[in-house]
Amino acid sequence: MPACLFNYAEFAADYQGATPEEIAVGLDADTNLLRLPQMFHTASGASFSPDLRNFGEEGTVVAHGFEGATYTDANEVVWLAARVDSKLAGDRLLVDAWCDRLENLARQSGFARTQIWLIANEGFNDEAAELLRRRQAFGTSQQQFEILTARLSDEGRAATHSEEGNEFELILPMGADNELLAATTVEQVARRLDFTPAAINQIKTAIVEACINASEHSLSPERKIYQRFRVEDDKLVITISSRGVVPVNINGNLLHERN
Repeated sequence: MPACLFNYAEFAADYQGATPEEIAVGLDADTNLLRLPQMFHTASGASFSPDLRNFGEEGTVVAHGFEGATYTDANEVVWLAARVDSKLAGDRLLVDAWCDRLENLARQSGFARTQIWLIANEGFNDEAAELLRRRQAFGTSQQQFEILTARLSDEGRAATHSEEGNEFELILPMGADNELLAATTVEQVARRLDFTPAAINQIKTAIVEACINASEHSLSPERKIYQRFRVEDDKLVITISSRGVVPVNINGNLLHERN
């Protein structure tokens, strides 16, 4: 994706007042690109930090992924995204508070490598944009977010050559190293598609990591992991999910809500 979609100051400088058609032409010609990681697990920020419930269940997102399609510890990255509340352009104090808040979440959760991404309806003023740059965080407006969403959707549709595909479902209880059963299953499916041995090992590693994350973070009362393997023309689409709960602290009592 064009890197300017994650940098409000750069986007505003190039496209302030431009029509949607002019923006589309400019982005198509942009050679400064950002390669997005491959995400394998996403959850509400409130699942990791109950304090974030104050900002809405969908106000923050924690997304685990790998850069460069290489599933190694060195390439693992966690994106911490938040939609911040600001009627005008976000200011320096707002950016500072949110970066501190998300960095604290990362420390408490033991995330080694993170990328903060803040989304404000009207973008960010000059001081806030400079602070985002210094803190190596992304900052976008709602307009940029909508453009990015549309372009990602277009990429997804272009990559899908067939609407029909073979689909397999697997439900496993959490624990007892059952994630290894999931890895064995996906290996058999991937072999049918003639994936290389190296690619199969990467897929198996991602499956194991996703199952472990679901077991450790979902607080699922039923202790089950739902897995779906969808075979399409030239790819294997894998979905890992669990029916978890979010801890809620009310007047000193720890309660749980289904998530």
